[in-house]
Amino acid sequence: MNGYENPDVGLWSGRSSGQKLYLHEKVVCSADVESDSKAYEKTIAILGYACDEGVRRNQGRIGAVEGPNAIRKQLGKMPDHLDLETKFLDVGSIQCLDGDMEAAQNHLSEKVFLLLENNIFPILLGGGHDIAYGHYKGIKQYLGKDKSVGIINFDAHFDLRNNEKGNNSGTPFYQIAQDHRSEGSSFEYLCMGIRSDANDKLLFQTAELFDVNYIENSKFVMTYAQDVVKKILDFIRKEKSIMFM
Repeated sequence: MNGYENPDVGLWSGRSSGQKLYLHEKVVCSADVESDSKAYEKTIAILGYACDEGVRRNQGRIGAVEGPNAIRKQLGKMPDHLDLETKFLDVGSIQCLDGDMEAAQNHLSEKVFLLLENNIFPILLGGGHDIAYGHYKGIKQYLGKDKSVGIINFDAHFDLRNNEKGNNSGTPFYQIAQDHRSEGSSFEYLCMGIRSDANDKLLFQTAELFDVNYIENSKFVMTYAQDVVKKILDFIRKEKSIMFM
């Protein structure tokens, strides 16, 4: 696939136990996914999105392109608490070539769809937050147009910026909301940790326009844990499929 980086077993290292006590001993690096869902029962796959073009377009600090491999290096050292039956794969990373973020998002959605189609649970590593749109499109393709996807986002930012001047790392949920509008379906979005100093008034107005559920950072603390848990559970109960960001 154009713009695809094969998994690198050299990124996974740590203390050797000989008993698969650490994730680097558990992980299997495999670029190819067989078309056999039975072969992947109880399988988790790490998929990278090596792209910070959206951040650059959004006038942010670039560097997130290095994120997927940096996270892999740290994950390898972590203890393995997965049961023996659970398979743990690294299926490589989608790359952004020549600043073509939209192509990278499309490649990401295709890979997410392929993993889900084969009964594999994908965990995505970014990358800028434009990862959300490709992630969503892959899930939506898998579920079909008639199925809704509720989104729970742990973030200080709504990322609901208008995309009239182009897509970037601040527009993914606006794009998703627009897709829902064109389909005539409801946009179900819960964002937790919103900061008033990180979102201008237009973003709050957009959130109101799209009927977004959110919890501000001042209420996203242990003091209000019971209220936060209730809001999350109420949201989850409404949706059959949930996408976490």
